Amino acid sequence: MDELYNWILFGHIIGAAIWFGGAVAYEGLGGVAKRTGKASEYTRYIYTAMKTSGVIMPIAAFMTLGFGIWLVVQSNDVWSFSDTFISIGFAAAIIGIGLGVFMMMPQGKKLAALVEANGFDDPEAGAIARKIGMADHFQTLIVTIAMVAMVFKF
Repeated sequence: MDELYNWILFGHIIGAAIWFGGAVAYEGLGGVAKRTGKASEYTRYIYTAMKTSGVIMPIAAFMTLGFGIWLVVQSNDVWSFSDTFISIGFAAAIIGIGLGVFMMMPQGKKLAALVEANGFDDPEAGAIARKIGMADHFQTLIVTIAMVAMVFKF
């Protein structure tokens, strides 16, 4: 493998680290907000998380996917798209990106509109926040499975 391959690997690892690290951080912060026992605090947390993660997490996900594909292509047949760990990673990236683009982002926009119109105590905003939170839990699970598959080369 050459120096270019190492730079591609670095980009892939940085993307995955940001994606995984962000997911774990959001899990922790969400847990803190839930433990307050106030639905409005969890809604406020999800609202804030959607504002901040809307740029960072998609970039990390696309970096991970893009550099991952490039790694396989650049590997001189060391790795193949048929390798199980690569298939798991590819599926995780597609599911995670799809979940973010088609569920979390549109729901985040609805949440923002409701919060800005009615405040954090709005019951409908709370229901949307819980939906986004559940999707985030699922995404964290998917990213974690991909990380394990990548490290152990299943």
